[in-house]
Amino acid sequence: MINYTFENRNVTWINSPYVLSIYTFGILCFRAFLGLFFNARNCWTIVTIIHNILTWIHFHWLLGVPFSQLRDSENLRLTAWEQLDSGEQFTPTKKFLTLVPIVLYLIGLYYETRVFFIALNTLTTAVVVISKLPLAHGVRLFGICL
Repeated sequence: MINYTFENRNVTWINSPYVLSIYTFGILCFRAFLGLFFNARNCWTIVTIIHNILTWIHFHWLLGVPFSQLRDSENLRLTAWEQLDSGEQFTPTKKFLTLVPIVLYLIGLYYETRVFFIALNTLTTAVVVISKLPLAHGVRLFGICL
C-alpha cells in the first residue's frame, strides 16, 4: 500500500458522495441519447465498447498524477487504478467499478446476436476486467499497463 502525505486528488474524487450514482446516471443518459439514433441492440453494444475503452484509458493506461505536490512520489509510475484507495484491493469502489463493465457486457449479450459484436464486447470487457484484478497490479506488457 502507498502512504500518501498529500491528498491524491487524481483518485480521491471517485470516493466522493454520489460520484458512483452520477457515473451510473451518465451511462444511462448516454444509452438514452444513443437510443435516438440506434436500436437497443446497437445501443448497448456501443455503450459497452465505448465505456470499456474510455475507462481502460483513464484507469489503466495513463500513469502519474496531474498535480504538482505529488510529482516526486511513486505515483508517477502508477495508473489511476493502482492509486485508487491507496492500492487496496476489493474496496467497495473497486468492486463497483469492476461490476459495471460486467453488467454492461451481460446487457449487451442479452440484446446482441451478431457474432462479431459479441466477440468485440467479450474482448473489450475481458481486457478491462483482467486489468482490474490484483494479479495485474503493477504489471506492464510491452510498456502498456494491464
